[in-house]
Amino acid sequence: MTGAKQKTLVIFPGALGDFLCFLPALKRIVRRDQHVDVLARSEYAGLLAGVPVRSIERPEISRLFCAPADEDESLRAFFARYHSIYSWIGGREPDFVTSLLRFFKGDLRCFPPFPCARVHAADYYLSCVGDDQLAADGDEILEPVPAARAWARKYREEHALDQQNVLFLAPGSGGRKKNWPAKAYRDMANWWEREMRGFAVIILGPVEMEDHETMQTFNTGARVLKGLELEKVAALFSYSGFYLGNDSGLTHLAAALGVKTVAIFGPTDHVPWAPRGRCVKILRLGAECSPCEHSTMAACPHRCCLTSLPVKQVARGIAEWVGDAP
Repeated sequence: MTGAKQKTLVIFPGALGDFLCFLPALKRIVRRDQHVDVLARSEYAGLLAGVPVRSIERPEISRLFCAPADEDESLRAFFARYHSIYSWIGGREPDFVTSLLRFFKGDLRCFPPFPCARVHAADYYLSCVGDDQLAADGDEILEPVPAARAWARKYREEHALDQQNVLFLAPGSGGRKKNWPAKAYRDMANWWEREMRGFAVIILGPVEMEDHETMQTFNTGARVLKGLELEKVAALFSYSGFYLGNDSGLTHLAAALGVKTVAIFGPTDHVPWAPRGRCVKILRLGAECSPCEHSTMAACPHRCCLTSLPVKQVARGIAEWVGDAP
């Protein structure tokens, strides 16, 4: 953190999809306050140019949940750098707010996490910062940072992707119950290369890399990229024409970059969580039991809202964008 005074601190604990929905609100804060530090997940640091993002997992935050003593001068010095704080921790944590107010005497605004009402998450976060201009569906809210863009350009040249019609597929998410079957993604990759004469690239994150079934599914065929930093994934996506994924952070990432994005929704509600971007298509089977509560989703024995979604329907949804529906 820089030591300059009269800065604004933003504390945001959400996962990647939440953070990308939050970006329009963060941009409003930066536009208004100019000098902004952000505490969020450390892996987001490479996504934003010009806005310092540091890990939220730091003692100055965790100690606020432990009722620290008034004489803790290190906390007082840390928060003295800021004249205002926006926090999405504390809206339902009175002890956190009480502790923070011992060390911070400026403008403190604490909000609850997204309440999952039938309003889009991006609009909720904008309302928190006092902006009645809602996020437009066509906004491109993210651009790859220059270093990652240079890496992606070199990767594409080395693998001759510039001459290919590339489809990126991300078969994972933060919750396995939200995922279309991995075999269906493999079939989509094969369809793309066979019927569309393109090149399919599978993106696997840490969760998918630990899943034996997923790794076995993608041990042949399409190119598989594993464990890339988010900024490199973003840069690769920005050069791509098409993306297919679940209700996940990577799907929000592709949409935010303006990529033609097909998002598969099953048990989760697309009204508050649909990715926003210039060209986004939501595919869902519309089963009577979906969307459902998290507890129901976790215990569901059949996941028919996802397992019954045919590959042909998804293929048709993508092919319509390239003018060759099967």
